[in-house]
Amino acid sequence: MSLAKATFQQEITFQAEVAAAEADVVILVCSIKEGVTRDDRFAASVLKKLKAKRVILVANKVDASPNDLNLHEMITLGFGMPIQVSAEHGIGIGDLLDECVRALPRTSFLEPKGLPFCVIGRPNVGKSSLVNALVGKERAIVSPEAGTTRDATDTAFTYQKHPYVIIDTAGIRRKGRVEAGAEKWSVLKAERALQRAKIAVLVVDASTGVQEQDEVIAGLAHAANMPAVIVVNK
Repeated sequence: MSLAKATFQQEITFQAEVAAAEADVVILVCSIKEGVTRDDRFAASVLKKLKAKRVILVANKVDASPNDLNLHEMITLGFGMPIQVSAEHGIGIGDLLDECVRALPRTSFLEPKGLPFCVIGRPNVGKSSLVNALVGKERAIVSPEAGTTRDATDTAFTYQKHPYVIIDTAGIRRKGRVEAGAEKWSVLKAERALQRAKIAVLVVDASTGVQEQDEVIAGLAHAANMPAVIVVNK
C-alpha cells in the first residue's frame, strides 16, 4: 500500500502493522468509556496474525464511571484481562510498566549498535521522508499534517558495511506554542535525543527559507557541542 495514496487512518494502520511486527511487546489501548469499537476489533485481528508477539491489553480512562460491561467485552478481543489505567491521571501506569518489563526479553534493553545521529528540525520539513530514504523502507509516517511523528524512534541500518542508528525526532516547536500532552512530551524526547546523538542532521524547508525557529534548533545542537549537517529539503 502506498502511503502517498493512503488516508491518514490507513497510514496509522500501516505503521501499527510495522511496529507490531518489529516490537517485542505490543500495547493495545482501548477506551473503557467507549467500549470495544470496530477499530479495536480490527487492530486485534491484525495483531493476532502476527504470531510470537506479546500483546498487553489496556483499558484506558478508568477515571470515568466504572463500566464492568465494557471491561468484560474487552476480554473477547482475546488478549486476557485488560490492565486498567488512566493515562491522564497516571492511574495504573506502574502496573502497566511492570507488565511490560516482565514481558520484554533481555535483548530488548540493549542499545542498537552503530554511530547515532539525530534528525532534527521544525515540524513538517521532511524529517521522516529523509529517514525513509536513508533506511530504504517506510518506517516513519509521512503526512502533510504537522507533528505526525510524535515520538523519537531509533532505526538501525547498515551502509557500506558500517552500522548507523538514526534517532528520528518529532518536530521541535517553541515551548510556548506546544500544547500539553503528546506534543509536549515529543519535544522533551527530541531534546533527549540530541543528548544521545553524536551528529545532528538539521532539516530545513527550502520553500519557506530559514526561519527563526531553525536558528533556535541549530542552537540546541551548538549548545551540545555537536557536529551538524544541514539538509535543505523540498
